[in-house]
Amino acid sequence: MAKAVEAYEAEQAKSSSQKGACTIAREHGIQNQWRTIVDRDDGGRSICDVHKDQQKLSSAEEATLVDFFHQSTVCGFPQTHQNITQYANLICQNHLGSNCEEVGDTWVVQFLDQHHDNLQTLWSKPLDTQRAQAMNSEAKRKWFELLQEFVVKVGIQPEELYGMDETDCPPSD
Repeated sequence: MAKAVEAYEAEQAKSSSQKGACTIAREHGIQNQWRTIVDRDDGGRSICDVHKDQQKLSSAEEATLVDFFHQSTVCGFPQTHQNITQYANLICQNHLGSNCEEVGDTWVVQFLDQHHDNLQTLWSKPLDTQRAQAMNSEAKRKWFELLQEFVVKVGIQPEELYGMDETDCPPSD
């Protein structure tokens, strides 16, 4: 588009035999956008430029968020949509002040869509959720009490213990 606008401006600077915006658009492979060439020549801005003015977060701030979300997921702490919204609002408040307008309801979906190469949304399996909820301090304490009672006090040696994998077979050494 930028090259087509430059070509149109060069044609307009000529005093004789000017190509029109339709011809230039066709030459640049953007036949249906000849009106955009004329508008840009008249000082109009691209949709991307207009949207940059409306963005809540700068590109650098979004990149920082993407990196943070990626690192937290690698460490085993994936973020929910609600958490992502909260972090974005904290960043907005940090540079715009506490009275800034918060990100909208659809911001997270658009943010994830824009950064789909780096971030993905996944549903956790119910079993994973149940396992995570079952792993609490009381369950751990009870496990070690059972281990103490049935292994340590009885005198079972580590080499006398064996486990099973998911196929109910002992693991090979």
